[in-house]
Amino acid sequence: MPEWFRTTPGAPPDATRLYCFPPAGGAASLFAPWRDRLLPHIEVCAVQLPGREDRRTEPAPTEAGLLVRELTARLTARQQDGRPYALFGHSLGAALAYNVACALEAAGAPGPRALIVSGRRSPYAPRRTVRGHTLDDDAFVARLVELGGVPREFLGRPETYKFFLPLLRADFAVDESYAPGVPPPGVHCPVLAVTGRDDPIAAPADLDAWAEVTQGAFARREFAGGHFYLKQASGELLAAVAGQLGAIRSN
Repeated sequence: MPEWFRTTPGAPPDATRLYCFPPAGGAASLFAPWRDRLLPHIEVCAVQLPGREDRRTEPAPTEAGLLVRELTARLTARQQDGRPYALFGHSLGAALAYNVACALEAAGAPGPRALIVSGRRSPYAPRRTVRGHTLDDDAFVARLVELGGVPREFLGRPETYKFFLPLLRADFAVDESYAPGVPPPGVHCPVLAVTGRDDPIAAPADLDAWAEVTQGAFARREFAGGHFYLKQASGELLAAVAGQLGAIRSN
C-alpha cells in the first residue's frame, strides 16, 4: 500500500506532528529542509501525493472531494496513537489542509491543534484565478510564469516543460474542482494565515477573511516575496511555525 507521508527520522515520541501539504506541482521533498530545523519539538510529516517523485507511476488526482476523503482517511489512521498534531499547507496545499481539518472535525475525530495556511485566500473569498487546467500549453505556462512557479525562459520552449505539465494540470484541476460559493463549515483550532507581500494570488489584506473560518484564535503574518516566498523567507516562516506550535504545546 502506498505511503502518503514522509516523516522526520528519529523524532522524539512527544514531538508535535506537523502535516505539510505541498502546492500544485509540489512534493514532499519541498519540506525536507524543515525536518532538522524544527526538531526536537516538531516532527515534519510531509504529504506525498500520487503522481510525483517516488509515486510518479501512480495517476495524479484530479478531483478535490475524492482527494480530501483519501487524505482524511490516511491521516486518521496515522493518528491512532493520539499524538498532538497541526496542519500546514501552501497554496493548493492550504486548501487541502483546511478541508481535511473540516472533514476530521465533522467525523468526530480529534482535530488539529493548529492550522497554518500559506499563500491562499479564504474559502469564503471569490475566486480570482482563471481555469488554468483547460488552457493550451503556452497560455498555461504563461500563467505559471506569472505566478513565479517556473522561469520566464520556459515560455515558447515546450521541450523544457512537456514533462511536468500533466502533473500541474492535474493539480490545477483539483484546485479548480472546489464548488464555488459553498465554503466548508470551519474549524475550532487556532488559524495562522501567512503570505508573501507581493503575492498576486493571496495579498496580505486577503488573509483577514480566514478569521471567519475558525472559532479559535486568528493571526496573520506577511513575509518578503511573492507567491513562492517560502523559499526565500524560510527562516522567518519556520520561526513563525515553531512559535505557533510552541504556543499550543504550552497550553
